[in-house]
Amino acid sequence: MSVLRYGLLAGLSVLVACGGGGGDTDPVPIPPQPPKPVNAAGLWVGSSSVGADTQFVVDEDLILWGVYQDPLTLASGALYSELKVDDADASGSTFVFDFRDYMGGGQVAIGEGTIKVAPEKSFDGNITRPTPVRFNTVFDPRFYQNATFTAIAGDWQLTLRDPASGARQPYGAMNISRLGAVNGTGLAGGSQCGFTGNMVPVAERGGYYTLMIQFSGSRECLMPGQTVTGVAVLNGAAEDAVLSLAMATADRWQGASAIALPVPAPTPPTPPVPE
Repeated sequence: MSVLRYGLLAGLSVLVACGGGGGDTDPVPIPPQPPKPVNAAGLWVGSSSVGADTQFVVDEDLILWGVYQDPLTLASGALYSELKVDDADASGSTFVFDFRDYMGGGQVAIGEGTIKVAPEKSFDGNITRPTPVRFNTVFDPRFYQNATFTAIAGDWQLTLRDPASGARQPYGAMNISRLGAVNGTGLAGGSQCGFTGNMVPVAERGGYYTLMIQFSGSRECLMPGQTVTGVAVLNGAAEDAVLSLAMATADRWQGASAIALPVPAPTPPTPPVPE
């Protein structure tokens, strides 16, 4: 009994010391809650302050893929980032992003910036590092249209363009089957860098394709033997179509971009002049 009595008294003394038994207590402070982010998902198209055509794909998980290209030469680069809401903006419409910029020749730059989003209207941002660049893009309603295998099936040239004459300067080629299987050469490497993979329309909405590419082990490949994933966005149709590709390795340390144009239809032979 003495042990039990000691335990009860000890417990009572603790309650008294802690203010137990109904005394006044200080309210527990509620930690500030981060702002709820606005819906940034969409297909966004526009331009940058350095004159590049710019398009972004942002999914429901705030994963961003971007492709920028020189409108004259079609020289391009790709961006990858995971957007995070800026806690300093209570509206939840400002995002910060650390990104990787996959430039030509296997070069990769690391940068950061901010983006201001008006859902289904505008997606404007400033890259603050490594080089200040501003971009302004608007929501593309194709985000609510289903991408199709039919729209991309066929033969494509991976190409640049002569800025003076406008003539194509192909550096690779690929074929996309009617079910999205991809086979080609020259992507992210020389003419002997082969690759295979697939492109799949995003289900229900998105207006774009997810892609997976496996490179051969050729020394001409910038990423020999590696697998990359990313997105493809189709602009235009038929002979005016432009397919923009952005991709990176699983660790996002390496990546590439490409611009593909449909292989031109062969010129029909000139009929003989009747004598």
